[in-house]
Amino acid sequence: MSNQCKNIFDLSSIYDYVEFDKPLYSIIAKRRTAKLITMSPEEYLQTITVNFGNNSVEETLEFVSKEAIKKYAKLMKQGEKFPVIYYHKDSSLQEGRHRAVAAKLLGCKEIPVIEFRKIDNPELLDIINEIKDKTKEQLNDYFVNLGFKKGITDLGYYDLKRYVQYNLNENYKSVKKYIHKILNNLILD
Repeated sequence: MSNQCKNIFDLSSIYDYVEFDKPLYSIIAKRRTAKLITMSPEEYLQTITVNFGNNSVEETLEFVSKEAIKKYAKLMKQGEKFPVIYYHKDSSLQEGRHRAVAAKLLGCKEIPVIEFRKIDNPELLDIINEIKDKTKEQLNDYFVNLGFKKGITDLGYYDLKRYVQYNLNENYKSVKKYIHKILNNLILD
């Protein structure tokens, strides 16, 4: 990524999102995660086109503001920093079409992009089984090594411990089944 293009985006803005600021909490409590990737502005626009269900990038850009794109390109050229753009892999949610087109106008070949995605229950269980026996310090190092520079928080650590206690504990599962059986009998009566 060229220096001019790299300096357009404020990489610290990723910490405005819980997925980067509190990654373990986000996985356990929110069932989602994110990663910072680089792609060309064209790849970003094509990705959101598919997520929108549109047939072409042109169709996706039909309602963008040309004035906003020109303004952003001018500000970018002057050194203004913008929040990193994003998209959700599992939906049409995105933010950044205008910034991507402005970066493309400036000749950027790569831009930073946040890719958000949901975590389904089987994946969540795989993650929890992999990390449930780690100490807080080990978990922190694990997440830092995954690229989450801030590591984990107490909130995430205690959410993990509660999840393990209440969802993986065999005694709790038995009580939960018993309660469901009683409730089902009440409903069927």
